[in-house]
Amino acid sequence: MSTSLRKLAALVWLAHYTYAIPQASTTLATTSVPTVIISTSVPSPTVPLNSLVPSQAVLPPVQPWCIGQIFCPGQLLQIVNLAQPYSDAKTIVDKPTSKSSQQVLADFAAFNLSTLTEGNIVNLLDNDFLGEGSRTPGCSITGIQC
Repeated sequence: MSTSLRKLAALVWLAHYTYAIPQASTTLATTSVPTVIISTSVPSPTVPLNSLVPSQAVLPPVQPWCIGQIFCPGQLLQIVNLAQPYSDAKTIVDKPTSKSSQQVLADFAAFNLSTLTEGNIVNLLDNDFLGEGSRTPGCSITGIQC
């Protein structure tokens, strides 16, 4: 068989099987975002709620790269960590606020720090913060089963 004839046979075979392949449907399937149940940490202090929060150590220096006063090293974060309301000290930074930053800071500033109790901190966390991951939007990804 000549080279030209082999090329022609290959071209005919390719054309035949190219047209025989089922074509993709243009119908779009509608999918909804799956429901995800999020389990979040709740404050569970290891001391009675009327216990005073341990006295503060010296506050760390202000860090110029950190633009907030809630989740950056400072008085609020330090006091929450001293109170140890969660088994993991990093839990607080995973919780978005349920109020504006200004309102959370105002609620915190309303406390008398010399008589601040574990219960005050638990109430602040319950009233001013949401569950970790609760502001993460759900999405549907084609080809991925959740």
